[in-house]
Amino acid sequence: MKSKHILNLVVFAILVSFFTACEYEFVEPKKSVPIVPPGDTISFSLNIVPLWNNGNKCTSCHGDGGTAPNLTPDNAYSSLTSMGLIDQTTPENSVIYAYPSPTSSTHNWKKYTVDEAAAILLWIEDGAKNN
Repeated sequence: MKSKHILNLVVFAILVSFFTACEYEFVEPKKSVPIVPPGDTISFSLNIVPLWNNGNKCTSCHGDGGTAPNLTPDNAYSSLTSMGLIDQTTPENSVIYAYPSPTSSTHNWKKYTVDEAAAILLWIEDGAKNN
């Protein structure tokens, strides 16, 4: 009987140490900062092209001499339109939006952030203008 009490105490001590040893760090989610303020007109050259060309982003693969589409500033618009990557009828089906979206399982390299994807979709919904 005494060994059963000792065993119960050992199990209890293990459980207590297990549950009290965990440390949780709650991190506040980053606040979303829209790329284009609500109500502003989205500009392909000012708001969209920089998404692909900042740092080592999309143009590290989709640049001059790389994988199509060419997303460099001088070639992006003609590349997107000639390859049919923009669907103005159903913007969310546009390959340039859906393929590298944050939730995509197909583009396993670099993906858009939620804000970048929102800007791309807004640009397409606004008529995908070359402005």
